[in-house]
Amino acid sequence: MEATLMELRAQRQQAEAELKLARVTYSRQQRLAQTQAVSQQDLDNAATEMAVKQAQIGTIDAQIKRNQASLDTAKTNLDYTRIVAPMAGEVTQITTLQGQTVIAAQQAPNILTLADMSTMLVKAQVSEADVIHLKPGQKAWSPPAYGAWRSTDALRGANQGCATDAGKD
Repeated sequence: MEATLMELRAQRQQAEAELKLARVTYSRQQRLAQTQAVSQQDLDNAATEMAVKQAQIGTIDAQIKRNQASLDTAKTNLDYTRIVAPMAGEVTQITTLQGQTVIAAQQAPNILTLADMSTMLVKAQVSEADVIHLKPGQKAWSPPAYGAWRSTDALRGANQGCATDAGKD
């Protein structure tokens, strides 16, 4: 489509040059017609040629507008094929496979799950014997939900807000 637009713009430049020549020819024919050095038919032919060249430019302009609109529509449709995350993070789950049709007619489809891994809330079951060894600032490893094992910088608030599930199985 872009090549077609470039070609149409080149055709328009050519038509403008031809119109300029037709105007010069018509002007010359007018001067010669005043002295009756040319026939009325030659003057009419020059006027017709100038009008035809003006019409050609109008036709080319319409084609340029139509092709530009088609190109803009194609670019917009191409933008719809690109999915941009609303935030920085890591993909933790993919729910839509490559090549699968996604229709977002009524609600946004769930394509994947994105998580902010810089701040996480980890709920863990720790035996009572090990709870006394947890301290704020201590490094911890978390199993992967998706991807590789992670080391957290430090436990914050460790041993705070612990709940006991005594008597539950």
